[in-house]
Amino acid sequence: MTVIFICVLTLLLRNIYCEQTLDLVLIDQSNNNQNSGCLDGSPAGYYIVMSNSSHNKPSNKWLIYHEGGGWCTSLDDCYARSTTLLGSTVNRPQQIHSSSLTAEFSNDPNLNMLMHDWNKVLIIYCDGGSFTGNNITRYDDKDLYFRGKENLKAVKNSLVSRGLSNATDIVISGCSAGGLAVYLHLDWWRDTIAAYDSSIRVTGLAIDGYFLDRNDVYGFYGISDYMRWILIHMNSSTNSKCMQQNTLDEGKCMFPQYVSSYVTTPFFIYNSKFNYHTILGTGTRVEEFGSLIASSINTSVNLINQTRGCFVDTCVHHCTRDTPYINGYNSTYAFKLFYEKLYAQQSDHNNRNESLCPYCDVHIDGRVSVCLFCCGTDKVLLALIVCPTILCFLCIMGVVIAI
Repeated sequence: MTVIFICVLTLLLRNIYCEQTLDLVLIDQSNNNQNSGCLDGSPAGYYIVMSNSSHNKPSNKWLIYHEGGGWCTSLDDCYARSTTLLGSTVNRPQQIHSSSLTAEFSNDPNLNMLMHDWNKVLIIYCDGGSFTGNNITRYDDKDLYFRGKENLKAVKNSLVSRGLSNATDIVISGCSAGGLAVYLHLDWWRDTIAAYDSSIRVTGLAIDGYFLDRNDVYGFYGISDYMRWILIHMNSSTNSKCMQQNTLDEGKCMFPQYVSSYVTTPFFIYNSKFNYHTILGTGTRVEEFGSLIASSINTSVNLINQTRGCFVDTCVHHCTRDTPYINGYNSTYAFKLFYEKLYAQQSDHNNRNESLCPYCDVHIDGRVSVCLFCCGTDKVLLALIVCPTILCFLCIMGVVIAI
């Protein structure tokens, strides 16, 4: 019990130290932003915290993070969603705390090694279609506003008024449905920002958003059909080059395995091989499905490996704050090394042939590891026994045990 108490106390103290408050900003739905809005028509918005750099000056580096939260995949579903926080900003709190978000929002340099002192923005997800739609549909007694892409434009306009166009570095990130949005909109963000200053460094960080174009592990109705419903009914737009090249099946452009071929902006993937939102069931089918995800990520990264990197672990998790360590790296450390190497290479042409993905071969290897989150698919009972006692400390110290 003493071990558990100390472990929990350590985590609480770390969260207190890391906590920042992000303030709600709602978009004025006039002029250039009149087409923006949530499913229920309420204003789009975001949460923001402005930071100071190490020299106590306003930071010129930005994290722009797409909030996740699944999708609505029928008109009934979208109608119901419009009455929740994922379809409306009416009941959104005025402030949120960074301790409730992923590690990318932490101001603890030990947890968030690259972006702890950056400006941080959480784009509210209230359209149900990974920020892709541009449509209004009358259903039952109300209009449903599928305005995800317009919401991104409105948020960009608002952030420019707060200094985004003066940035030196911008990381476009998100998790789950927001992680998918990184693949779909990264080039749009880059092109839009380049209109203000083409020297701004724009990089993607997609977290647990690598969803495959196939139904679940048993072949039942699932995400493959859902994404195509969204594309049609929300009048979605994603990567423009992908959609131009896939006019017979634009639904492909809702999936990272296809759209990554067309993305030209550098990006980094942090994804679990056993993301619990993409694995249903147990046993060998799950292992096979996880191997498909790992293999597809490896292919996506190696298409242009000089500007792409990845950290793929075998823990069962989704959008976790405390990421596992493998071989001394956690995901935020891996991203920091990738980022620094990426832009060092841009100024040093002699190193252009060096791989920017030293983590793929290490982490896409089929090992099942146990950490704070009781990882693995066939070691769950063992994990449940040892996790509450020993492994808590091991994870905090950066140790992962492979079984």
